[in-house]
Amino acid sequence: MKTKRVFTLVFLFAVSFANAQLVLTNSNVATSANATEKEQLVSTSNLAVPARGTNMQWDYSSMTDISGSINAKTYNAPPTSGTFSTATRTYIQTTNMAGAAIKSTIYVTNDVNGYGFVGYSVDNRQTFSLYAATGGKNDSLIIPLQDSAYSARQYILKYPVSYGGSYNMNWSFSGNLSDHFFLDIPSVSSAYVNLYGTRTIARIVTDSVIGWGTLKVPTESNSVRVTSQAYSVLLVKEDVTDVTKFSVNGLSSTVLGDLLTTLGLSQGAQTTSSTYIFYRAGYANSLMFYEVDPSAGYDPDNTSTTGIDDENIIINFQQYPNPVTQSNLNFAFDKPDNNPWIMTITNEMGQVVQTMAINQPTGPVQLTVNLPANLNNGIYFYNMADGNESPIQGKFILNR
Repeated sequence: MKTKRVFTLVFLFAVSFANAQLVLTNSNVATSANATEKEQLVSTSNLAVPARGTNMQWDYSSMTDISGSINAKTYNAPPTSGTFSTATRTYIQTTNMAGAAIKSTIYVTNDVNGYGFVGYSVDNRQTFSLYAATGGKNDSLIIPLQDSAYSARQYILKYPVSYGGSYNMNWSFSGNLSDHFFLDIPSVSSAYVNLYGTRTIARIVTDSVIGWGTLKVPTESNSVRVTSQAYSVLLVKEDVTDVTKFSVNGLSSTVLGDLLTTLGLSQGAQTTSSTYIFYRAGYANSLMFYEVDPSAGYDPDNTSTTGIDDENIIINFQQYPNPVTQSNLNFAFDKPDNNPWIMTITNEMGQVVQTMAINQPTGPVQLTVNLPANLNNGIYFYNMADGNESPIQGKFILNR
């Protein structure tokens, strides 16, 4: 059985009830440059996946275990000049790579277009021993100083956010907070010192607003549980697919593959997740999220959970061949609704290379996609969406 978690952030605001749907814009989403959020992990194994719909009443007031450790995220004012002059707030984030806890500064902005990430920086050179993984006492991973400004903003909220709307982020960036690195691995070869490497993550994100109504959650004041409050909210479903690749100058693909295995990493690793996110006016981050993942949590200012996505289950799904050695990519599946779907195929850079309408009614679907002749060999991603969510996502390899 999958474990569920929830997070909530502690604020004491007047109770608000939904009698008309909420619309989020720059005018009612606040992003203070100096603020602290608290997140608290709890067990929520009895929680259900949020139902979609209009004028809903979501009741998560039964969450009671708020005894876990609290994580705090502090926002600060950004620099007024330089690479990230458009940012409105920053925070420090720690990510993991081969067991190394890498600290980076994340830059976000909020304006009339939306709230989202504009880039990140590593402000201090960081060195991590690889001895536990390689057995080499002098083996190390070095993260140098670096700035990475995204070519386009990666939206968390793209205004206006309202029921029935959707926005996609098909993008690629290097490193997910640590794109450039150096390796010293003399235990493998005396020549393997100061090797320059990159980590590239190709990401596809789809956000769809699938409901509005009232969300009831418990809150905290000065670490004391208080009566549950109800908030007018929008429910967003977010689907994410990441594919991670590494390259290191001077290492053959075989040696690099062996090294990645030793470090607990893998070339071309793909991760997917689906998250149900509740947003309310006055606050840029989620009030509650329910992540389809083996984990979840509760935070006494905002809330978050994790569970099993049992909506729009696709039965008897098949995709073949893989790799694709000629031009035809075939799909077979049972379609759960009569809605028109759109299939989008993107490359590793997130660029759309082909779209196709899927207008078949409920029931068995046999679909053949004739791939363009000018497509280069490589990894491609497909996403079938019905306008509200993406029930089918995946990837294939083209090797003609």
